[in-house]
Amino acid sequence: MKVAIVGGTRGIGRALVRLLVERGDDVFLLGRDGEQLARSAADLAVRGGRAVGAAALDLERPEGFAAALETADATLGGMDTLVLTAAAFATQDALESDAQRLHALLQTDFTGAVLLCEAARALLATRRARDPRRRLTLCVFGSVAGDRARKPVAIYGAAKAGLAHYLDGLDLRHGGDALRVLVVKPGFVRTGGLDPEKNRDKVVDIKERFSMSRELLTDEEVRPNSRMGKSQWPSRELLPDFETTMKNYILRLQRVTAALNHAFALSLDLPENYFDGDYRHPGTTLMLNYYPPVDPAKLKSTQWSFSPHTDYTAFTVLLQDSSGGLQARNSAGEWIDVPPKEGTFVVNVGNLLARWTNDLYTSTLHRALHVGENPRISGAFFVYPEDRAVVRCLDTCQGPDNPPRYEAVITEDYVRVLREDAQRMGRPAVAVDTAQRLKSS
Repeated sequence: MKVAIVGGTRGIGRALVRLLVERGDDVFLLGRDGEQLARSAADLAVRGGRAVGAAALDLERPEGFAAALETADATLGGMDTLVLTAAAFATQDALESDAQRLHALLQTDFTGAVLLCEAARALLATRRARDPRRRLTLCVFGSVAGDRARKPVAIYGAAKAGLAHYLDGLDLRHGGDALRVLVVKPGFVRTGGLDPEKNRDKVVDIKERFSMSRELLTDEEVRPNSRMGKSQWPSRELLPDFETTMKNYILRLQRVTAALNHAFALSLDLPENYFDGDYRHPGTTLMLNYYPPVDPAKLKSTQWSFSPHTDYTAFTVLLQDSSGGLQARNSAGEWIDVPPKEGTFVVNVGNLLARWTNDLYTSTLHRALHVGENPRISGAFFVYPEDRAVVRCLDTCQGPDNPPRYEAVITEDYVRVLREDAQRMGRPAVAVDTAQRLKSS
């Protein structure tokens, strides 16, 4: 790879540069501190790597962007990746008391970042006019602070949110074979979520997860708020067959999903294809869950591999390994094991199907606790109807003595609220109406 990186002299950018040069990539450093650029280049040389060049670039001075990128491109002999890790950070209190600092943060984290991306896009267009084979990956480091409003960093989060929306639009308009847009939001959500002070009683789940979504369909466009078609795959150099295997598995699971929807429809005295219209462009996400073994004696109170929750989906198709550890709460309020059976899936009913069927199918409260000697891996395939599908009680699931228990909801709005709650708390959220049902059952 031939990589130009803005912000490669400190923090996560410096760590990334070291990894790139260790594997033999050519790196061009861009930053506003000339002395720091020189020290970083010397550090790389000591470590056995090299930076092929460096140039000044200040995100508060966009008039220099084009020249700096042209220098990087020429020095690298054709830049194929531009990485932006540089950013400004300040708390809400600091920004509210210092207008100059506020202006600098907005210039760096939003205006400057957008203009840099535009300069890179324009450079790519110019180079492709001479060589149509030219490609560019634009990798921008964002922040989860832009996903949710948070009092301590409201303005910083707003700048990151604006940048994320711009990048969605850039990908929508220009993404494809020539320009690839990647947004990286590094790090973990702290225990207790985005507001730990309000969640001191919460403890972290003991798990790691990797998320993938289906590819776009032929009649489908990228949507800014949708995850479809936006999977970020590990390098094929590291995992040669992973991407192909997972994409094929997702395609096969989509066929399982269609069959299950037909079965659900028939069981509800509906035409077999009743749900097809709500699943033309379904929301489907495959989540690989990794659970290290835990010692029950060392667990904190209310701590699990995956804390109790119901899925936000219509339903979830779960593939377990042979380790076990999945538990579900039955109608008597007892937790029972769900032992794995070779050659089978577990299907969890989610909140949306419960709302559709007026609790004829009820969403299952479940949890995971893995106490085996070896790590456990499961694959959960989450199935949602289309984003704008309206989920309301079906006619065959209501009557004079059984009125609708839930209001109609739009899929993406309903799921978004639950995801936001989970993000704030740092643990899976349970919908209020679902919690009431579970409490009364």
